[in-house]
Amino acid sequence: MRRNVLRKSITAALFFVAFASAFAAKTYISEAKLSTLYTIDGSHVIKTMNHQDLDLYLDSVRIAGVKAIDMCALLNNNDENYYHDKALRNGNLVAPLTTNGSAFADAVQYDYWDNIVYVVRECWKRGIYVKISPLGPDIYNNVQPNKGMVRIYINLLCRLLEKEVNIVWRINQSIMGPQAAELSEEMVSAIKVHNKKQLIVFE
Repeated sequence: MRRNVLRKSITAALFFVAFASAFAAKTYISEAKLSTLYTIDGSHVIKTMNHQDLDLYLDSVRIAGVKAIDMCALLNNNDENYYHDKALRNGNLVAPLTTNGSAFADAVQYDYWDNIVYVVRECWKRGIYVKISPLGPDIYNNVQPNKGMVRIYINLLCRLLEKEVNIVWRINQSIMGPQAAELSEEMVSAIKVHNKKQLIVFE
């Protein structure tokens, strides 16, 4: 009798822990909460690291109390990561260089965009949110994308990150130029279709 009661108690306790863990793992953040987090800029650091160095870096900033990291998905149209995976085919914003599969051990499969997802997930393992800017100022200044180009690009990025709960989208209209209103509208529309629960902040 006692064993049955004990077994039921243990089962109930384990169920509660599992439920609490699952709930915690789906913690989307509010803008009010985001404003209180210790945030650093990692845009020019994170993508230049191999996996081992990235893990060490994230461990160190977590210990330092960092809870959010700013990152730009695409700094310029020649952007590449540590592994020399190019982001775009021939620097063309509407032709992101993607591959079938995402196995890191297979250099043919693993691409620039798989690495973006890897960074985001490694951050979340440490309870760190990623404030991601879709495009850097060099893109707006040199490529000068129009609405159609931004629509194609942002939909790819949104699909990649639609399941990541630690994403905060940064829409910085001040770097977009004269089409800022139209381009930011395209971004917001795509984000709301693919990533309804992810926070969008305007800067």
